[in-house]
Amino acid sequence: MPIFKMLNDNNEIIHSDLTAIITGPNRGDFPLGTYTDNALYPDREKPFREFTIIFHDEIFAVQAFDTFDDPLFEATLQGVRDGFAINYGTG
Repeated sequence: MPIFKMLNDNNEIIHSDLTAIITGPNRGDFPLGTYTDNALYPDREKPFREFTIIFHDEIFAVQAFDTFDDPLFEATLQGVRDGFAINYGTG
């Protein structure tokens, strides 16, 4: 598994991984106190997998259902119209 130096000397992100596995020093838990207490996530110091998904909506397509063109639902349905893309293609 490749390891990238994600930040340059100016703390700018220069590399990333869409499905990176994030963990603490020495591949174990994060040091105690790294994250604030949260009752929903009692083991916050455990390694976790973080997904960074980039959503694209740049395709024009004729929609199969008239509801997608209804002004009442325009904001609600805009992101799931036929022709949207998520990282790897369109459909």
